[in-house]
Amino acid sequence: MIVKNGNVEIYYDVLGTKTPPILLVEGIGYSSWMWFRQKLDMAPRRQIVTFDNRGVGRSSSPPGAYAMKDFVDDIQAIVDDAGIDNMYVLGVSMGGMIAQEYYFSHRDRVCGLVLSNTNFGKGSVLPSQEVLKILSTSASGQFDYEGLVNRMKPAASKLFSEGKKEEFDEVVKTRLAIGDDAKGYMGQLYAVAGFDSHERLPTIQVPTLVITSDEDIVVPPENAAELHRSIPKSRLLVFRGAGHLLCLERYSDYDRQVLAFVDEVESGTFKRTEPQQFV
Repeated sequence: MIVKNGNVEIYYDVLGTKTPPILLVEGIGYSSWMWFRQKLDMAPRRQIVTFDNRGVGRSSSPPGAYAMKDFVDDIQAIVDDAGIDNMYVLGVSMGGMIAQEYYFSHRDRVCGLVLSNTNFGKGSVLPSQEVLKILSTSASGQFDYEGLVNRMKPAASKLFSEGKKEEFDEVVKTRLAIGDDAKGYMGQLYAVAGFDSHERLPTIQVPTLVITSDEDIVVPPENAAELHRSIPKSRLLVFRGAGHLLCLERYSDYDRQVLAFVDEVESGTFKRTEPQQFV
């Protein structure tokens, strides 16, 4: 389905029937293809809403710098068009930033948050200079199988990229088939660079599941610890032996934890836990 936010077209899809739904928000440069595991695994048990952020996939790629508010307004266009009253919002990486910003703008629409492999923007623990270089230049990089493997390897654990090479290759080839948009990637990068939620984190009052991976070198796990420390009703899950592409590497365990969180929230049994829990 296509909905318009001004002159920008946003592609979205709704799968499953059990509501409130979970809105899935992907990271920089990725589009809704990255949820192909969740579409198979989660949709039979919970309605999910996937979409392409502006700048990627089947959505418009307007020129210039984007802001988090642009993504928030795009989501609200989807919510209004689909007739969604309230929902859970799950965001990975940049998607976790968008999830936070959406909550700050539309608190009454959010039942709970899942902030996965993400941070709070300015002041966060940054990746290495080598990884930063790949992230900042990847839009203009070589877009073929070999080039994409080199760009995506930092986001994957060695267990995934080397030990489960067939699965990793499937992910790379899926992304390769969708294509890339350098203009859109740079627009998204501007939004990430300008994001800052640290001072607002204590105002998040909905149950929040913070997820990280102990081998994530794109968004170091120290950021998840700070999110958990700052958000009152939160729980921190750390996946051992996984990288930044956690939702693709450990999709079965990942989906199970997300659905269990939603069940806890709806049953009224979710509580903040200390310390972190390992999976």
